[in-house]
Amino acid sequence: MLVYDINLELQDKTLDNKYTQKVNKAVSFNAIKHRAFDIFFGVKDTLTQMKELEELFMSNTILIRPDRKVKKR
Repeated sequence: MLVYDINLELQDKTLDNKYTQKVNKAVSFNAIKHRAFDIFFGVKDTLTQMKELEELFMSNTILIRPDRKVKKR
């Protein structure tokens, strides 16, 4: 849910750029995994943690390059 909304924001924000941007899945999964206990059991304020995660996701984006071929090893 968090990543979907941010990806929509990034699509709107990067219309003028050559490549579109997307949230890095590895970074987002790792951040959620490490904060899951705090999020679900309310150690800290949930809204504050969600804002911190959103800021982290916005700062760690990847470029989507269409038709890019990656050579197999």
